[in-house]
Amino acid sequence: RNMSSAGPEGRKKMRECEGLIDSLVYYIQGAIADHEPNDKATENCVCILHNLSYQLEIELPESYAQSIYMQRRNISNNDKTPGCFGTRSRKVKEKQQDTPLPEEKSNPKGVESLWHSTLIRIYLSLIAKSTRNYTQEASLGALQNLTAGTGPV
Repeated sequence: RNMSSAGPEGRKKMRECEGLIDSLVYYIQGAIADHEPNDKATENCVCILHNLSYQLEIELPESYAQSIYMQRRNISNNDKTPGCFGTRSRKVKEKQQDTPLPEEKSNPKGVESLWHSTLIRIYLSLIAKSTRNYTQEASLGALQNLTAGTGPV
């Protein structure tokens, strides 16, 4: 848990550690399935994932960032309305809202798990079911880390 908060290089090394993120997610999934979201080990796992999600979009390996960017670019809508203010019409805005999200892998591995919908649901479940403040705070913090940026994630 302390190692994951060591800084950008420490987070990078831990994200690259084969099987680490998958093991943390697997443990938390088991704890939730067994209706035991309040143990110290679950808290530690969530805190590590929270730390590993910090500045993820900035520290993300270029290959992941490029892949996500290309997926979004391929589905983005280039319809614009002419005008001085560059605003989009109501029809264009509605059409953009109907644009599908980039396809995610059904079985993510490693760092891909950090922004996968499965882990998002795990965080939401822990917020609702855990009575441990640090577990809830780490889950909320991870969600904030993933949604606060403006990059590809």
